[in-house]
Amino acid sequence: MGLNKRLINQEGVSGPVGTDHFDIITYTGNGNNNRSFSSLDFSPNWVWFKNRSIGSSPSGPFSHSLYDTFRGTEKELKTDSNQEEQNNTDGLTNFDSNGFTIGDDPGTNFSNQHTYVAWCWKASNTTSTNYQGQITSYTNVNDDAGFAIVKTTFEGGARDIGHGMASTPELIIGKKYGGGGGNWSVYHKDLGNNQGLLLNSSSAVNSAYDYYDEAPTSTTFKYDMSGSGGNIYYLFYSVDGYQKVGSYSGTGTTSSFTGFGFEPRWIMIKSAASGDWWIFDNVRGNNKGIRANLSSQEDTTDADANTNEYRINFLSDGFQYEIDNSTNASSALNAHNVTYIYLAIA
Repeated sequence: MGLNKRLINQEGVSGPVGTDHFDIITYTGNGNNNRSFSSLDFSPNWVWFKNRSIGSSPSGPFSHSLYDTFRGTEKELKTDSNQEEQNNTDGLTNFDSNGFTIGDDPGTNFSNQHTYVAWCWKASNTTSTNYQGQITSYTNVNDDAGFAIVKTTFEGGARDIGHGMASTPELIIGKKYGGGGGNWSVYHKDLGNNQGLLLNSSSAVNSAYDYYDEAPTSTTFKYDMSGSGGNIYYLFYSVDGYQKVGSYSGTGTTSSFTGFGFEPRWIMIKSAASGDWWIFDNVRGNNKGIRANLSSQEDTTDADANTNEYRINFLSDGFQYEIDNSTNASSALNAHNVTYIYLAIA
């Protein structure tokens, strides 16, 4: 599919074809150390793997495994850890023209006792050098999808960083991948510029996690991380008919949250209060949540001890949080009067 192809959804909103920019691959491991997937309509710039099962030989659970074209193949980050980038020669070994090649690491492809998901994003095949900030940054931008990867090689304190996007970023996920590592810092437009979250933690929003100091602008964002070492950032803004960075107030009951302008295929939700980062997609199924901040296996139940529900249904214009077997809503997804942030992608 061409990059500029667009679809008209049920609400009459024109948006990019989702599979031109983001797609989901599920598979069963086979232990092959040179296994390729070629079902994508693009060459991915960011691939996020998760071993969904515990399995055996070896037994799990297993960490998330993230790779991007800026840091290169075999360079792994884990959203459930604050450690620096790890060399993994058996992880993602190549970014291909319509997919990727992996080795036999337990995090990506161990054996037929393990099932996996790979979430894949397209940024751009062109890297630009950006001088709009106080330090040089390197950007890989896909404005059709409201997504960019930005890399800096030195921080040493608060710095304005050029992002190269056509619109102001609404969600920024940053990670110090060298120099000993550090927390995954998160800025979200609906939390304000003096509050932040950590992707590798269930902690509530806190001013202590305000690594971004102030709201991003149309050209730069400010990031404050002490010490030297490379930093990588994944940036998002809303795109009509394709992607939405937003929030909602919990109701404590079965409820629908709409107004997205598209049917999401993937959604990540986090409570502004204490709670895990829950990821759902319509390929794995609506009651199969994965927690970004934990190495836990995929949650395949509708209820936790029959008291808290972890089930969502994808709708044509958003999603429904559903309570099946109890009267208590999940505090992680829909507690009464609690604010929840999300990123949703068609």
